[in-house]
Amino acid sequence: MDNTPSILLTIDYEPWFALTRRYDSLTGQAERKSLDDGFSLTALDPILSELAGKQVSFYLVGEIADWYPEVPRRIVEAGHELGLHCQYHRPLIDSKDLEEDLVASASWRKRYNVTGYRAPMVGISEAGYSALAEHGIAYSSSIYAPSGNMIRKQGVIELPVSSLNLFGKKTQLNAPRQFDTKLLAQGEVPFGSSFMIG
Repeated sequence: MDNTPSILLTIDYEPWFALTRRYDSLTGQAERKSLDDGFSLTALDPILSELAGKQVSFYLVGEIADWYPEVPRRIVEAGHELGLHCQYHRPLIDSKDLEEDLVASASWRKRYNVTGYRAPMVGISEAGYSALAEHGIAYSSSIYAPSGNMIRKQGVIELPVSSLNLFGKKTQLNAPRQFDTKLLAQGEVPFGSSFMIG
């Protein structure tokens, strides 16, 4: 049997407003929780019901675990993997910001033995991998790359979010490799992403 890790279905479990620029401007957790207004809790049951009998990797925004401690517990009890998406949703390409998130999320990550990570907006720096390794993260899914790639970076396995390489060019898999016009101009179209399937 092949022991190569593979991820077939993942969910970035985040507040409904996470992709808006408004999230970045909300500096207080109480303000963000108020805006969420219970949605992150009530949305979970239909998702878990739909996924019954399947195994999925949920990358959780950690402040949801603070707001509603039953969310990570129910995800794990339903047989799914729990990973870290971030402590609160914002770009984490700067390794100092990533370090702050890893420290802030340490308690709930330890409780649920979290060893996987996906950066918000699929954006990480090369320096970020050493921070992940220092905090017990075994694998990341934080760059876009043509499907079939898996690389080790500073002790962390990177399982990229899949893209289709239209031109068949050899690509450098150095972070950051985000969804942007440069990636598209190189002939890579992400298909393992909410940008294409949302």
